[in-house]
Amino acid sequence: MATVIISSGITSSGLVVNSGDGLEVFGTASDASVLSGGSASIFSGGKMVVTQVAESGFLDVCGGVANSTTVLGGGRILVSSGGSANVNNIRSGGSVTVGPSGRASLVANSGGSMTVSSGGMAYIANAASGGFFEILDGGSGVFLTLAETGRLAVSSGGRVEKVNLNGTATVFTGGSASDITVSDGGRLLVSGGNVQDVSVLAGGNAVLSGGAATDVEVMSDGFLTVSSGGTVSGIEVNGWTTVLSGGTLDHAEVQSGGWLVVSSGGRLTGQMTFAEGASVNVYGSAVLDFDISSIAPGSDACVNDLSLVHGSPACTLTVNGSQEHGSYALAGGAAGFNRTISVVDELGEALGTLTVEAPLVIGDAQYTLTLSGDDVLSVTVGAIPEPVVVPPFLTGCFAGGARAMLAKQADGKVTIYADGSVWGDGLSLESGWNVLAAGDFNADGHDDFLRMNAEGYVVGEMTQTDGTFVPQVLNKKEAGWRILGTGDFNGNGAGDVLVANPTGASDTVGLLGYWESGVTWTLINGYSPEWEMVATGDFNGDGKCDMLWRNTFVGAGDLTYNAYCTWIVEDPVDWRMVSVANPDEWNFLCAGDFDGDGANDIAMINDVGVVGIWGVNDGYLSSWSILSDTSEWTLAGVGDFDGDGTDDIAWCSNSTNLAGYWRIEDKTLASWQNIAILS
Repeated sequence: MATVIISSGITSSGLVVNSGDGLEVFGTASDASVLSGGSASIFSGGKMVVTQVAESGFLDVCGGVANSTTVLGGGRILVSSGGSANVNNIRSGGSVTVGPSGRASLVANSGGSMTVSSGGMAYIANAASGGFFEILDGGSGVFLTLAETGRLAVSSGGRVEKVNLNGTATVFTGGSASDITVSDGGRLLVSGGNVQDVSVLAGGNAVLSGGAATDVEVMSDGFLTVSSGGTVSGIEVNGWTTVLSGGTLDHAEVQSGGWLVVSSGGRLTGQMTFAEGASVNVYGSAVLDFDISSIAPGSDACVNDLSLVHGSPACTLTVNGSQEHGSYALAGGAAGFNRTISVVDELGEALGTLTVEAPLVIGDAQYTLTLSGDDVLSVTVGAIPEPVVVPPFLTGCFAGGARAMLAKQADGKVTIYADGSVWGDGLSLESGWNVLAAGDFNADGHDDFLRMNAEGYVVGEMTQTDGTFVPQVLNKKEAGWRILGTGDFNGNGAGDVLVANPTGASDTVGLLGYWESGVTWTLINGYSPEWEMVATGDFNGDGKCDMLWRNTFVGAGDLTYNAYCTWIVEDPVDWRMVSVANPDEWNFLCAGDFDGDGANDIAMINDVGVVGIWGVNDGYLSSWSILSDTSEWTLAGVGDFDGDGTDDIAWCSNSTNLAGYWRIEDKTLASWQNIAILS
C-alpha cells in the first residue's frame, strides 16, 4: 500500500491510484484516475483536473477543488469542508455526496446519484436518464435540471430553486422549492412540502398532496392536481386544474380556455377571477369561500363573475374576530342568488348563517347580505343597530288648537282617539316602518308623526285638518346615532328631532344635537354616555325645549341612586341638579307642565304604583306632591287633554283597554276623564 503526496506548488499529470493506494493532493494533479479500491483526497489549496473515479474508487474533496470529474459505476465522491467539485458525469451506480460547506456542480447524471446534506450545495446540476438528486435537511440546490427519468427528492429541511423538470421531482414534508418549471413529460410531486413560483408547461404535470404552492401558472395543456391537504395560493389557469377532496385553491385566475374542476370536498377561496370562455366546474359538497378576513371594505369582489361557476357549491363567509365595518363585494354576476352562506371564523368554527336581507349578529357586529340591482352580491358589516323603541301610545294636538289627543300604534297602524271616538282615518304604515314620536315639524299648529324604517330613513307625516297625512322626507339616521325625542329646541315654533351618538367624539364622549324641523343639523354639545336622556320639555319656562338626564351611582349605605339633572339647551353647558332618588323606591315616570306655570315638572312612580310629582322651577326642584295609585293601569302619555293650560296624565286599563286621563290642577289630581275604548 502506497500513498502519493503532491505538495503545495507541485503539479503532477497522469497519476493512477490503484486498489489499496492513496493520493493526497495539496498541489495540482491532472489526468488522474482513481481505480477500484483506490482513494484520493484533495485538501485546501489542492486541485485535481480531469479526474476519473472508477468502480469502488473514492475521492474526498475536503477543502480543495476537483474539476472535470467523471464518476463511474460504484465510484464515490465526497465534497465537504469548503471543497468544490465540478463533475462531468455520474454513471449508473456512481455517487456524489455533498457534505457541510461543500459545493458541487454536475453536467450530467446518467443513472448515478448525488446527495446534498446539511450545509452542502449543488448548483448547475443536470440529472439525465436514471439520474437521482437527493437534497437532505439543511442541503440546497440551485439551477437543477431533470431530464426524462431523472429524479429529485427534497427532504424535510432541504431547499431547491430554479429547477427545470422533464423528469420527476418530489418535495417531501418540510422541504421547499422555488422557481420551478415543469416541462413536457415532467412531474412535480409535493407531499407536505412548500413550493413557489411554479410554471406547469404543456405536457407537464404537478400534484400537491398535503403540500403548499404559491404563485403557480398552469399553461395550456399543462396539468395540476391538488389533492387532500394540498393548498395552492395565487394560481393562473390556462390548462387543466383539478381540486380533489380536501384540496384548496386560494386566489385563482382562470383564463379563457382554462379548465378548473373542483370535486366534492375541494375548496375555492380568496379573490377569484374567471374570464369569459373559462370552464369552472364545482361539484357535490365543494366549498366556495368568500374570505373577507384579511381584505378592506371596498376591495374588488371575491368572485368577479359567479355566473361562470357551474354547479352549486356550499358557500361560506370567512371573517375575523374584529372585522372592519363597511361593505364587502362577494360576487358579481350573482343574479338570482338565494343560497345560504355559512359564516365561519379563521379557524373554521361556525358562527351562524346568512341569507339575503336577513341580518345576522356576530359578536358586536351585524352582517347583512344584499343582492343589488346590478347583480352584485355583497355583505355589509356594521354596528348592531340600536333597538328601536316603538311607543304604543303618542300624544299631540293633531287637530290643532290647545287640546291634546291620544294615539295608539298597533298592527301597522296609528289610530287617534278623542271624546270617546276615533278622529280621522289614522295612519297606515308600510312594513318595516314605525312611528317614533310626534311634533309639529312644519309649524302649522297641527302635531305630526315622525316615522323611520330599518335603514334609518326618517319621514314626517304632516297632519291635515281632515285627519289625513302627507308624507315629507326629512332625514336619515346614520349608524351609531339614536333618535332621543322631539321638541322645539330653538323656539321657532317648529318641532325638532333630538339625535345623539354615544361615541361620536370618542369612546368616552358622545355628540348631541338636533335636526331643526327634522332636517338641518345643529350641534348642542358633547356628553358622557354614562348619562341617559329620559325626557324632553321646557324645564325653565323660556319657551324652548330642554332635556332631563339621569345617571346611576352608588351612594350612602352602598345603595344605588339616580341623579336627575335638567340640561337647559339655550346654554349648552347649563346643567341643573333637580334631585336624587333611590330607584327601588321612586323612579322616573314622565314629564309635563302639571301646574300651568310654563315649566315642565317631573312625575315619579314608586314600587307599588303610587305617583308623585316633583315641582320644577327654573330647572330646579321646588315642591313634592302625591297623586294616586296606578297599579292596574299603563301610562299612555302626557298632554293637555282638556285645554286648560295644565298637562294631564293619560292611562290605559290593562284589562278593559279603556283610556282616560287624570285631570291635574296645580300638581294635584282633580278628576278622572274618559278618552275612549281603544281597539
